[in-house]
Amino acid sequence: RRIELHHRGIVPLPIGDETPSYDLVTEEPAAPGAFETFLGSRFARRPADLVEQPFNLTIRSTVVRGRIDAIYIDNGKWEIVDFKSGRPSDDPSRVVQLQAYAVAAGSYELGRPKPESLVVTFAYLGGGGAEESHVADEAWLEEAGSTMERLVGGIESEAFGETPGPWCGSCDFLRFCDAGRRFMGA
Repeated sequence: RRIELHHRGIVPLPIGDETPSYDLVTEEPAAPGAFETFLGSRFARRPADLVEQPFNLTIRSTVVRGRIDAIYIDNGKWEIVDFKSGRPSDDPSRVVQLQAYAVAAGSYELGRPKPESLVVTFAYLGGGGAEESHVADEAWLEEAGSTMERLVGGIESEAFGETPGPWCGSCDFLRFCDAGRRFMGA
């Protein structure tokens, strides 16, 4: 939220003893100093052209809705950025988020002309900052579109197979999932 306010040129000030809720830490933060890491990054040096940009991407009969943290546009060259408060992850499924953003941008779903070139980036603000970027060229976009089609096909066919793994520990359905409980040793 603080990054969004920064890009919108808004300086939130607390009134009296009031603690602003956007900055309230309810548990140990994933990455202390994440906003300071952002302020030291290249992304804070100029305002994003689009902030918290909503999109509706229709794939078959399914509408994928989301919001993109920031889009930087420079002479038809776009960089779509998703800010992460933590550190980089080895989870390969994470890239689906960037794929959805890229497919939406290439489908004129963002209210602007199609970008001439596109880079999609995770900007990790934990642990001092790191970036993971993908050049969304024709081949990458084709793979992204195929991934989105496959995922939507699975949703429409209600093919929700069990895929136990480390994520089971934070899954809301663990108590109903025999495979997940076995994986967790419960």
